[in-house]
Amino acid sequence: GEGKTLRHCKELTERWQMDKNIIFTGYLNNMWEVLPECHIALSSSKSEGMPFNIMEAMANGLAVCASDTKGHRDLIRDGYNGVLFSLNKPADFVNKICTLLADEEKRKEMGEISREIIRQEYALEKVLPEVIQAYQKVI
Repeated sequence: GEGKTLRHCKELTERWQMDKNIIFTGYLNNMWEVLPECHIALSSSKSEGMPFNIMEAMANGLAVCASDTKGHRDLIRDGYNGVLFSLNKPADFVNKICTLLADEEKRKEMGEISREIIRQEYALEKVLPEVIQAYQKVI
């Protein structure tokens, strides 16, 4: 995005010579075109409801590395279809990313599991009746 730490993040990537590997895209409305080019999905949110960005990544067959927050835990089964890291341990974040990037076979396996989880648990045909029922209770 375009948050207040964007400039600082760009400076860090330059200092660590990662600016050729990390792209700050800002807001995108064509993620379905971008996700197939990715190796993993990352989210370092401090809190999450239902993280649609992670759901999109999972639907595209990506393994996920995400902060250990409620919304992420609802989707990611640590070590099964992705990995969760502790927000107050930056080294844990880096280690989890490196572990996923180093093992292409495991990453692809986790990605396929993620895709299946989205198909089975979050497909529109499954979720829509539940949403309609919830609204009917309120009305």
